[in-house]
Amino acid sequence: MGDEGISAGQLLKQANQLKRAGRLDEAIALYHQVIEINPNFAWAYNNLGDAFVKQGNSDEAVVKYRRAIEINPNSTWFYYQLGEALAEQGKLNTASVYFQKSINTQMDLCNHLSKCYPEVEKGVNQVNSFYVFQGQNYGYLTDKAQWVSFPVDENSMYIIEGKIASENAPISKKALVQFEFFDRNNQKISGYYQGFSNSDNLGLYRYIDIPSQSLSKFCIAFKTLPKAFSLKIGFRRWHNKRTNNPIIIFESFMKTYFSQFKNLENSVLSSWVYYKLGVIYSKKRKLSEALFLCQKSFEKDVSFSKCEDKIRELIFKLESGSSVQYWENRYDQGGNSGIGTHNDKLAKFKADVINDLVEKENIESVLEFGCGDGRQLDFAKYPKYIGLDVSKTAINKCKEKFKQDPTKSFFMYDSVYFVDKGKTFFADMSISIDTLFHLIEDDIYYAYLEHLFKAAKKLVVVYSWNFEDREKFKFHIRPRKFTQDIEQVIQGWKLWKVVKNIYPATDLGEREGSFSNFYIYRKS
Repeated sequence: MGDEGISAGQLLKQANQLKRAGRLDEAIALYHQVIEINPNFAWAYNNLGDAFVKQGNSDEAVVKYRRAIEINPNSTWFYYQLGEALAEQGKLNTASVYFQKSINTQMDLCNHLSKCYPEVEKGVNQVNSFYVFQGQNYGYLTDKAQWVSFPVDENSMYIIEGKIASENAPISKKALVQFEFFDRNNQKISGYYQGFSNSDNLGLYRYIDIPSQSLSKFCIAFKTLPKAFSLKIGFRRWHNKRTNNPIIIFESFMKTYFSQFKNLENSVLSSWVYYKLGVIYSKKRKLSEALFLCQKSFEKDVSFSKCEDKIRELIFKLESGSSVQYWENRYDQGGNSGIGTHNDKLAKFKADVINDLVEKENIESVLEFGCGDGRQLDFAKYPKYIGLDVSKTAINKCKEKFKQDPTKSFFMYDSVYFVDKGKTFFADMSISIDTLFHLIEDDIYYAYLEHLFKAAKKLVVVYSWNFEDREKFKFHIRPRKFTQDIEQVIQGWKLWKVVKNIYPATDLGEREGSFSNFYIYRKS
């Protein structure tokens, strides 16, 4: 019996490692072997449930979590896992029963979690709409603020949606918004806009990004001040003597959404529980609710970096939809793949490094995840090349640009639906150039890493930033310490060499240099 326990435990550890690496089919097979050896191993059922969750099979996950509870009805974690899986299915009433049981077994883990769900389910409702320019469908912002007022509740979460454009696209951060709060006596309350969806400010104003010439959606999320009874919002153009003042087009009609989570204000929920609830609602595509819950988490613990990353991701999704939509819109509206490839010296530096590898390592085929508009390919010398990208507009640009080149092929890439067990997309070397820090969503990022390494026979070349920064950059940029992530989730590869950028942004600035370096991996 002792030998069986040791054997089952060893297999469980191997299965857990496979699960963490994303090799779910192999992990599931091993978990089943563990259960065959020891049918009463509760953690094997629980971890098997986790693997099914990662596969998107919540029905099977629920069955396994229930079995784990049958074997060990005193585990706080098993009840919590089952509750979360049921919540994912939308069965919030049933989920609350299991959350309550997790509370009963250990109060410190999930204080009052079950009570939170009925409040969360109420969600965010549209409560107001207004016209910035009375009697007009749209107007033009000037140096003088255009003010609008409406009543608000104190200590509450609001989201305002609108549309904005500029004649000189792509122009960013050329519009401003100012918030003023008033009490019941119509006295202005000291303090100003406390939102978190615009990271940069100019005095009492906050910037609004303008991504294109066509009317593009923007969202501003904010929390009202204590004792606030009404809100006055002013929209204006940024006047700067050193720059031209482009025409800013502003859709007059705007929508306001109000959170009904006020009862949570005085709750004793931990930062972690708020965050977990936010993740659940993010997966259910209830982004406004998720944003509020993650903001509540961050208010309770401002050092919770994982929550801060989620907040930025949710703001990005509210404003742009997704990484895929952002890049399709960018290319469709005349944008390009960025300074990194449209700066000739940077493009040539990247090409020199990769071309040298192709020659010295006898690389016959190259597969690129994120080919963009094909500008970097102008400098490339590859015997055979396949380019993948999320944007159909970018793919069409590449097809047209290289239609006379028989060595190059282009295909659409979607990380969710990219399943290539037969290695149709397989090359001597796979490359990722200035792409990783544009993958905002964790699920897309980790799937991308898996596909990038599985597609290579000899080498994987990553040219990217390799640091974390949650404050300096726009929401469509998320710097990551990706070498650590690769070490944790990718097996069978070792970092072979690092090639430093000869044009570092730390010396030359972001327009003339780059934060990216080359990280070259070889099969171990």
